[in-house]
Amino acid sequence: MREAYQDRIDAGRALGLELDHYRGRSDVVVLGVPRGGVPVAMQVAGLLGAPLDVMLVRRLIVPDPEDEGTLVVGAVGIGGTVVRDENLIRQLGIPEQTVERICRQELAELQHWERAYRGRRPCPPLARRCAVLVTESLESGWAMRVAADALRGHQPAQIVVAAPVGQAQVVRDLADHVDEVICPVRPEPYRGASAWFRNFRRVDDDEVRALLQSAWGGTPGSGPAEE
Repeated sequence: MREAYQDRIDAGRALGLELDHYRGRSDVVVLGVPRGGVPVAMQVAGLLGAPLDVMLVRRLIVPDPEDEGTLVVGAVGIGGTVVRDENLIRQLGIPEQTVERICRQELAELQHWERAYRGRRPCPPLARRCAVLVTESLESGWAMRVAADALRGHQPAQIVVAAPVGQAQVVRDLADHVDEVICPVRPEPYRGASAWFRNFRRVDDDEVRALLQSAWGGTPGSGPAEE
């Protein structure tokens, strides 16, 4: 197993090499999952010679009743796509109204992201294309599950999930839901994404917007989506 990645740029370059069999294909579009997945996806898109865009998803997070941490019980995507871990929700005894409230909050945050990142720019055409979903890590898998489910409504020819690091079981589970999962580093025990990056600084909205502006050749929402 390789040593830790230097940062998200290093991780994106390494991931791009793992995806080399998609390089040069005119039907490929790379979709970064904000926030941390976008700088990784930027490198992947550059190496594959593919356009970059974003896939907006938010995890459903609740307090862990057994400690001071949190647990992921699902995710939501633009368009109202929701995937929930019903078994965990029942096990934790979370009231339905609480889950629905969290869903509404996260959907509202997604709409904020949509305006902040895209402006007036529409989603790129995805029908009959190969959509490569890129995130910085596969920890719970819920975000990528909901992203894949939301993508299916656009009728892509192929859905590929790619991450530089992730939990082995999550990778195996996702393989049943998409066409291919690329994840070169699958440590056991996992210990969290930050353990596999020497520099795992926070990515903010301004950085995401700047990367998208660079990829799109102007301000987000300033022109038509790439064909």
